Amino acid sequence: MSSLFGADGLWATPLSVKNMAIESKFVELLCEMGLDNRDDLNYKFKSNEVLISLPHCSKLLVLTENNVDELNLSKMITRNNNLVYYPTCGFSFDSYCEYFINLKHPDFHFYNWDERWPFQDKLSFKIGDDFIECGDSSSLAVLLLSQIYIDPDIDPDRLKQLSTLKIFKNSTENYMNIFFKSLYYLNSHYFVNTGVTASLTHLGIDTDYDEFHKLNEKLEKLSLKRIRNHKNFMDTNPLNLYNYACSLKGENKFLTFYRVLEYFFDSYKNKTVNSKRYDQNITDAELIKLASLKGELEYLKGLLKIITTNSVRNRLCKYAVRKKITKSNNFDELSTQLYSFRNSIVHAKESQIERTLIPDPFDIERTNTIKNWIYITRIFADLAISFYNKM
Repeated sequence: MSSLFGADGLWATPLSVKNMAIESKFVELLCEMGLDNRDDLNYKFKSNEVLISLPHCSKLLVLTENNVDELNLSKMITRNNNLVYYPTCGFSFDSYCEYFINLKHPDFHFYNWDERWPFQDKLSFKIGDDFIECGDSSSLAVLLLSQIYIDPDIDPDRLKQLSTLKIFKNSTENYMNIFFKSLYYLNSHYFVNTGVTASLTHLGIDTDYDEFHKLNEKLEKLSLKRIRNHKNFMDTNPLNLYNYACSLKGENKFLTFYRVLEYFFDSYKNKTVNSKRYDQNITDAELIKLASLKGELEYLKGLLKIITTNSVRNRLCKYAVRKKITKSNNFDELSTQLYSFRNSIVHAKESQIERTLIPDPFDIERTNTIKNWIYITRIFADLAISFYNKM
């Protein structure tokens, strides 16, 4: 039986009564996960432990009986030195690391194509002393990760079909940096003429069934029968920007909603100056200062103040503090932070890199920050359109 000797049949060791229990549990686990007949998991049993060898690794991954029990209970392995989980995207052990990736094309969408490795052969290359391999997920990745997902879609059979980027590290560089460099070569060299883009996959993200049911409830509450009479618009350009923003994701969505605000900077300036021209309480000096406003931040602050009510300002300030993107309920600070966040995405000067929001696919918290700013900026875009563009 190959399961007694390891997948390669080379690690045969006599089984004692002591390690029969862990052998039985481990082999049963492999059978349940459909891994018993795969040839890329090399292991043996010794002293009530499972010893797993990994290519190019000097150390063995040692699983105790408690570790095997944890896997059977759909838990992450604990008290195992050198084993590091990246729960939504991969794991590392010693000089080996494996991350889930997907391959997408903007014009072609096939079921599961973006998750599977679409080639019969693996793709291998080196970066310095580090060896990179792209292909189907390993049996070890399936063994360690498939049991920890609550999402029923993340099962062993699906994980076997996902693509991974495997790093065999011989340098002192950290795995994340090696991954960024590997992804660059995939996108700039191997897939550059195909339109395909490789990126990190976060399993279990955006698969929250409670959120899906909440969405269904919102859709069911929509009033579809009532015929409402909406106001007309003077200009469709900001509407096109707004509609385009709604079709995007992440930073691009935020920036396009921000462009709606930029569109109305001139309207804000002209309308404000004209409204003050005949106000006898406004001095000539104040009128000249208002007409000579310079700098995008000044325009943004003035625009946001004039299109919002006190109630809206208070609500958005409290939201921003709750989401930890501002520190106080001051509306000027909210405007300033919005402008700074926009600049951190648009600009990337090396001398001011600490002010730059460098994309990091491993940072889920940063993704949430972008979502929070999208929420705020979309409200401002709606208000600006309503204030300046309706007939």
